[in-house]
Amino acid sequence: MHSIFHKKRIFLDLILAGSFFLLISYKILPQKKILSNEQQNEIEELLDRAEEHILESRYRVAEKYLQKVKHIDPENAQAYSLSGDIHLIMNELDKAESDFRLALELSERKDREYFRLGQIYYLREEEKESRKYFMKALNENPKLHICRFYLGMIELNLLRNKEKTIFHWEAYRKLEPEDPQGPEIDRAIALLKDKNFKLPPKEKKQKGIVVIQGNGNGIVIGGSQILQGQSLPESGNIVMPDLKAAPEKEKTSNEGEGIMVPDDL
Repeated sequence: MHSIFHKKRIFLDLILAGSFFLLISYKILPQKKILSNEQQNEIEELLDRAEEHILESRYRVAEKYLQKVKHIDPENAQAYSLSGDIHLIMNELDKAESDFRLALELSERKDREYFRLGQIYYLREEEKESRKYFMKALNENPKLHICRFYLGMIELNLLRNKEKTIFHWEAYRKLEPEDPQGPEIDRAIALLKDKNFKLPPKEKKQKGIVVIQGNGNGIVIGGSQILQGQSLPESGNIVMPDLKAAPEKEKTSNEGEGIMVPDDL
C-alpha cells in the first residue's frame, strides 16, 4: 500500500513539475520597442553629438544628449555605456557602475561592459572583484588583451606583487607588440626584475596608481617617477582602451579629468 502511494506521489510531483515548466516556457516576454526610421535617425544624431561633446570634455552637455536618447529608446545600450564612461571620467563610480550594469543587460558587447566594471572595482581597490570582471571580459573576448595589462596593474598597485605583475605584463607585450606605450612597459618590467629595486609600500587609503606615460617620462608609481628619480605630482591617470569598434586596437587617449579615455569612445 505504501509503495502504491509512493508511486502516485512521485507521479503527481512529475505532473506538477511539468506544469510549472510549461508556465515558464509560455511566459510572455517583453517586446523591444519598435522605433520609426525618423526616431532611429534622431538617436544616431544625438549619440554622435554626445560623443563629440565627450571628446571636448563637455561631459554634462553630452549627458543631456544621452538623456534624450534614453527617453526615445530606454533600451539603448550605447547611451547607458557612454553615460557610464562620463561618470567614470568624473570619478562618480556608483553612477558609472549603475549605467554599465544596465548596458550589460542590453548590450551585445558584454566584454566592454565587463571591462569597465573591472576598472571601477580597480579604482575602488577591490582586487578580487576587479580581477573577476577583467577575466569575464577576457572570456567573452580573448582578443581584449588590455585586460592582461590591467591584471598586472592589480598585482602592482593593489597587491605590490612584482612577480605576478611581470607575468601579466610580459604576456600583454607578446600579444600587443605594437603598443605605442610598449617601450615604457618594457622599461617597467626591466625595473621590476631588478633585484635591487623595491616597490614603495602602499599606505592605507592611498591609491598607488601606476601611470604608463607614452611621452618618454618613464613609469610613475604612487606619484614618484622611479625610473628617473624625479618627484612628480600625485597622479590618478588610468589608460582606458577603445572598446567600441575594435577591442584589440592600440590604446589612445584624449584630455579628460583624471582618467584618460579613447579618442573614439
